[in-house]
Amino acid sequence: MASTTTPIVPLPFPTYFTALSAVYAKQTGNTTRNIFAATLPDITALAPITPTSTIHDNAAGPGTATSVLVDPHLGLLPESPSSILVTDNVAAMVSAARDSFASLHRPNVTVQELDSLSLSTVPDSSITHSILNFSIFTMADPLKCLQETRRTLASDGGIAALLTWRRWGAGEIVHAAQRIVRPDLPVMKIPGREFMDEGVLEKLTVEAGFERTKITVLEKTLLVKEDGEEMAGLKEFLVGVATGPAKIGWTEEEAARWPEAVEQAVRDEVRVHGGVLFQAWVVLARK
Repeated sequence: MASTTTPIVPLPFPTYFTALSAVYAKQTGNTTRNIFAATLPDITALAPITPTSTIHDNAAGPGTATSVLVDPHLGLLPESPSSILVTDNVAAMVSAARDSFASLHRPNVTVQELDSLSLSTVPDSSITHSILNFSIFTMADPLKCLQETRRTLASDGGIAALLTWRRWGAGEIVHAAQRIVRPDLPVMKIPGREFMDEGVLEKLTVEAGFERTKITVLEKTLLVKEDGEEMAGLKEFLVGVATGPAKIGWTEEEAARWPEAVEQAVRDEVRVHGGVLFQAWVVLARK
C-alpha cells in the first residue's frame, strides 16, 4: 500500500459499480463470494439460520452473499430461511440481482432498490441476519449505515455480519503496475483504505450501538491462484475501464504498457505469495 502521504487519484463511484454490475463475480475473481462462503459457518455457529430466519443482504451488489445462501451445491445451510431481502442503491446492481434470482426460481428472495443509510421499508427488529459483504467502505456515512443495520436487527440475538478488506489484492496489483510505468505519479486511491487498519470497523460498530462484549472479530485469507478462471476474470478487471484512474497523466505510449505492467505485477505477487493475496476482516456483532 502507498503511505498516507502519497497523493491519490479516486476511483469513480457510482459509475464504477454500474459498469461492474454485469460482470461482478467474474471480475472480482469470486473473492467476495468465496470469503463470504468461508465466513458463513462462523455466522451460523453464533446464530443458526432456520426456516423462520429473515436475512437482509444489504448493499448487496448483484446479490453475492445471497448466491452463497441459496447454492445447494455448497451445502452450507442445514435449513433454508423463510425470506431473504436483497437491497442495493445502484439500479444496475439491483437489476442484475433480480435477473439472477428470478432465473433460479427462488420465491423467498426479494430484491429492492434501497439506500443502506435509510432502510425506510425495513421495520425495526425484523431481521435475524444482516449482511454487509464488502460494502461498508463504499458508504457516504458508514456510521449511519451501521446504526440502520442495528435498528432493523431482531432484539433477541439478531446478528450483523460485516466484511471488509484487510488487504485488497487487486489494489496491490494496480499500485505495483503503476510504479512499474510511472513511479513518479500518484497511485490510484483504494476505497475505504482506513477500514483496512485493525480495529477500525470494530470501533465503528461499537459507536453504532453494538456492545463490545457481543462482537467477534475474525480474519480470512484467500489466494487467487495463477491459473484458472478466477485469475482470468481478475485480470480482466485489472486491465479494464475501472482502472482508468490509474493512468491519469500518462501518455498514450505509457498507457499502452499497462497490460504488460499488470502481468508483471501479478507475476511478482504470485512469486511472493503463491497467488494474488486477499485478506479480510470479519466483524460479527450480535444485538
